[in-house]
Amino acid sequence: MYKAIKQAQTIVEDFISLIYPRLCLACMQDAPMPREHMCLACQLDLPYTDLHHHQENTFTDRLWGRFPLHTAAAQLLMIKGGLAENIIYNIKYRGAIDLAKSLGRSYGRQLAKSPLYQDIDIIVPVPIHKSKLKTRGYNQSAIYGQGLSKTMKIPMFENAIRKLHKTSSQTRKTRMERLSNVESQYAISQKEKIKGKHVLLVDDVMTTGATLEACALEILKVEGTRVSVVTVAMKNY
Repeated sequence: MYKAIKQAQTIVEDFISLIYPRLCLACMQDAPMPREHMCLACQLDLPYTDLHHHQENTFTDRLWGRFPLHTAAAQLLMIKGGLAENIIYNIKYRGAIDLAKSLGRSYGRQLAKSPLYQDIDIIVPVPIHKSKLKTRGYNQSAIYGQGLSKTMKIPMFENAIRKLHKTSSQTRKTRMERLSNVESQYAISQKEKIKGKHVLLVDDVMTTGATLEACALEILKVEGTRVSVVTVAMKNY
């Protein structure tokens, strides 16, 4: 019965795609293969990084001296007008949840092979305020974290950090404005769950690092914690 339902669902999806062709969520032009999120050309051309192979890299350089950091990496390099920028926009604002999970699973497989991520104990996504969660319906960082958790075989504690107040958009702010905007905005929910743990802090994009810094500093207040960071993308300067 279940198999018949899935077959029927596939037929319906394929029929709809003939009338309303799905566009690649990276280039927004070509049509991907059935049940794929990106066209083949974009899958091959995505600006992947190799930061997860290096404990010190261009990502960690941006956070140097701001808080004790084990290591950090981004899956993609985000260039203005590029594929990664479209991917982040679609994940964040157009409900591309399956794409976020897929990218998380893919990168999780790579992190699981890296010596730098072998002792991660728990995955913690950067939270969004409850009002934004109600409006958007999901936390994109948590969705990506679910994918990482699946292939890294590491539990995710989605509500480890709470965002206390709704803040204005970070998009057009300078580094100092972003830091001021998120200062004292986060709190740990259940300290006993992360006590003594190596925490993998997960977000969608690394820009100035203000949000990551604010969240990491709260985590590090808990006894025995260490922090590493992973994001879907890192903005290229």
